[in-house]
Amino acid sequence: MPGPEHYNTVRYLKAKAAVDDDALNARVYDALAHGISDMGGKPLRVIELGAGVGSTFRRLFERGLLSSGEYTMVDHDSESLEEASRAANAILDSSGGTELSVNPVVGDAVAYLQGEAEAGRLADVIIAQALVDLLNVPEFLGAAANALRPGGLLYLPITFDGETVFEPTANAVLNARVFDSYHRAMDDRRTPNGLPTGGRKAGRTLLTEIPQAGLEIAAAGSSDWVVYPQDGGYPEDVAYFLHHIINFVWETLSENAVVFSAGLEEWVAGRHRQVELGELIYIAHQLDVLARKPG
Repeated sequence: MPGPEHYNTVRYLKAKAAVDDDALNARVYDALAHGISDMGGKPLRVIELGAGVGSTFRRLFERGLLSSGEYTMVDHDSESLEEASRAANAILDSSGGTELSVNPVVGDAVAYLQGEAEAGRLADVIIAQALVDLLNVPEFLGAAANALRPGGLLYLPITFDGETVFEPTANAVLNARVFDSYHRAMDDRRTPNGLPTGGRKAGRTLLTEIPQAGLEIAAAGSSDWVVYPQDGGYPEDVAYFLHHIINFVWETLSENAVVFSAGLEEWVAGRHRQVELGELIYIAHQLDVLARKPG
């Protein structure tokens, strides 16, 4: 089957950073920046859940939103977290010194927030990018609300919301069956304690559940991934990013007997070939949401 022989999470997350840079909703990001500025320049306690390889830290630092305080990176993948910590400290070292410290934590996102709230270590800003579809939304929002200080911000960018598109399509019936099964698999996921995850409708679920958690929606907007060929190929390492997304579909559905028998293997091979030929267009609909704790 075409595509890379091996897949690596750190490489995928680094490649994804360029796609995220283009996708992030500028209006929501500006609202985050204004919210942080309104905190008056005091040392901030920031918690990032699912920190990946540190791309969000880079964006915030480059924008001048981080100057002093503590930035805690939480992720269950120790390899990604090691890269995130290395990258963040390299940025701090090259900046000539700041009063900002980086604290990497290997662990579960919701459990970490619950522990911080119980200990009274409240955050000014909590960030969870491309993560909420993997969490139980009410449980997560409750934990985040408890872990935020009054006036604190909850920033939830790149939250999947129900649409995946690959073009061009040769077999529309098979393509529809693949993505229907892929999205249903998202909805069937459960958290370690057996609760349903946000799944394919995580983004819109946030909009209804945030007020139920005692938070206010400060800003929201679309942050779609839109990847298309440029000059017969893809910029930076985006081709690898596309191969990795196709492999996600394969790993999710390879044991689905109905889709497999309908031609999943051929569908996946064809999509990998489209990447190699510089033909594949990929769109995923997502939302950026910023919430605020009253007070």
